[in-house]
This record gives sequence, structure tokens and C-alpha cells, in this order.
Amino acid sequence: MKMIIKIARTELWNLFFSPVAWFLTLIFLVICAVFYSTSLVQLANFQDSLLRTTPSFEGFGSLTKSIFMGQHKNGFVGNIFSNLYLFIPLLTMGLINREFNSGTVKLLYSSPVKLNQIVWGKYLAVMAYNMMLMFIMALFMIIGAFSIKNIDIGHLFAGIIAFYLVVCTYTAIGMFMSSITSYQIVAAIATFILLFTLQRIGGLWQEYDFIRDLTWFLSIEGRAQRMLSGLVTTRDIMYYVLVTYTFVTFSYLSLLHGRELVSKTKKAGRYLAVFLSVMVVGYLTSRPGYIGYWDGTREQANTITAKTQNILKNMQDEPLEVTLYTNLLDLGPGFMKTRPGQRNKYIWNFWTNISASSPISNSIMNCIMM
Repeated sequence: MKMIIKIARTELWNLFFSPVAWFLTLIFLVICAVFYSTSLVQLANFQDSLLRTTPSFEGFGSLTKSIFMGQHKNGFVGNIFSNLYLFIPLLTMGLINREFNSGTVKLLYSSPVKLNQIVWGKYLAVMAYNMMLMFIMALFMIIGAFSIKNIDIGHLFAGIIAFYLVVCTYTAIGMFMSSITSYQIVAAIATFILLFTLQRIGGLWQEYDFIRDLTWFLSIEGRAQRMLSGLVTTRDIMYYVLVTYTFVTFSYLSLLHGRELVSKTKKAGRYLAVFLSVMVVGYLTSRPGYIGYWDGTREQANTITAKTQNILKNMQDEPLEVTLYTNLLDLGPGFMKTRPGQRNKYIWNFWTNISASSPISNSIMNCIMM
């Protein structure tokens, strides 16, 4: 562990010796300031207009949600998520392949330091940089706490958790792409493509029960949006942790295969073993009976009512069966949601009360279209 920390410290110093880290930090600070002030000005103008035209207007329900956690691109955190794709490729596209371009990879292969220590040390350095970005974002939340009465701290904390998990997952994907190619532009484009794949995979093979749950687990769509709504679940946390572990391990295997002379079958077997083990853990931790929920909102907006909780508590260990009925004569959206291919999307979003799209998915789609 000491060696990993030393490598992380050295990598972090090297990161700030280059202008990239300073440039990204400055741009992120400016973007946070613009998004915070824009959200505040828009809400103030809207409130002033309502006060002038509607004398009975009593104000907004939750300024914390309106300013910081607004849906799609209206909120401070949502706007940041929508522009994360501008930062991650620039940060990670040269994380490992610069060792190949400069020739220092031969020194790494011949050094007594283990490859897994090198990989985890590099990723730990990026995690430290991500934490600095998180502190910059939290700074504006602290500023808002001085101007918003009864600010919802729990809701903000859920947003901070979502930001750090998402940015760490993105950097793990970017690091792996940096390890499989010596061209930084190719690594950046490959990161975009993989993020787009994780966005769309939740809609594949949904008509098959077992595969439907696996592809739904792999999908990145809507997970951060639940946290922006104040709902933190162990299923979403485990998803980001497992995806991060997968791509960091893939990065290690990529470097290992560059040093060892092994067959393609053995290489593929190693990747497949890591992927299958992650899928098994992910499948088990995403089962309804094993999911833990934490509602960070003050008003418990994502929690079932006390009356419903009492009913479920009185059932004790009796299983709860939910039956979904639909009108077969109605060929509109209601019927389409009950088809096997739409089951997971409808059921999970119904119980968690989350909108269909998220700022992260929208940003990936916009980036691909560009």
C-alpha cells in the first residue's frame, strides 16, 4: 500500500507539472461559477415575475432542488454532469499511453514494482484530482448555504456522492482506453464510444428474463439521476464501484499482456473471468431484496408513506407480490410500457420515482451527435 501511495503522489505531481491539470481545474471552476450564478439568476427572475403577476404566490417548494438538483440541464449539478465529457478524456487520454510514447514503459516493466501497484497508483492519483474537483463543486454549495434558508444538506450530500462516483467511473474507463492505444485522440474517442454503449445497453435483449436483468445492470442510464433526486441506493453505488474495478483491472491486464507472451485465448479468458465475476456480484447486489435505500431529502420525497410502511411491517416475513394490469385495447404508451422489453425501465423507474432521462445520458448523446 505504501508503494501505491508513493506512485500516486508522484503521478499527481507529474499531472500538475503539465498545463492540462491546471487548465482543467480553472475551466471547471469557471463553469461551476457560471452554472451556479445562472441557476440563481433564472430562479430569482422567475420568482420576481410570479410575485408581480400572481399575488398569492408563496414561493418554491425546495430551493435546494431548484437551484442545485434541477432536472436535466436546469440545475447546478445537472449542468456539471452535462459537461463532464469535456474533462474526462483530456484528463485520462495520456494517463498510461504517455509511458509508451516516452519509452518509460520499458523501465516500468523492468522495475521491481508490481504492475498492479503502478495501475492502482495512477488511478489513486486521478481519484485525488477528482476529489479536488468535488471540493470545488462543494464550495458553491457552501456558498449557497449562506443564502438559502433551511438548505437541504442531505440532498446536497447525495449529489456530491453522485458526482464523485460518476467522475471516478469515467476516469477508470478513460484509463483503460489509454492503456490499449498509444494515440491519445483514439483513446478519447474510444472513451466516448464506450460511454455511449453503456448508455444504450440497457435497452438490448430486454425480452429475455435473465439477459434483461444483466444488460439492465450494465446500463449507466438514470443511476446518477436517482441520486440527484436525493435517493442513494446500494445498487447504484455497487454499480459504479464494480465498473470502476472492472476497467482498472482491465488496465492492469493490458499492461500485463504487453510484458508477457501469452496466447490470445488466454488473454481473452482473463478479461472474460473478470467480466463474469463482476456480472455475478452485480446481479446479486441488484436483486430487490438485497438493495439498501437512503433518502437524503428532508421531506423524504423518495420514501413511501408512513401508512404504507406500517402495512408492510404488519406483513412481517410474508412475500409481497405486485401485479401490473394493462388495457390490451389501448395501444398507446401505457400498453407499450407493459411489454417484456420495457419491463425493467417501467418497474424500476416507477418504484424509484425517477424521470426517464438524465443529464449524463443527454450529454453522451449530444457528444456522439457532435
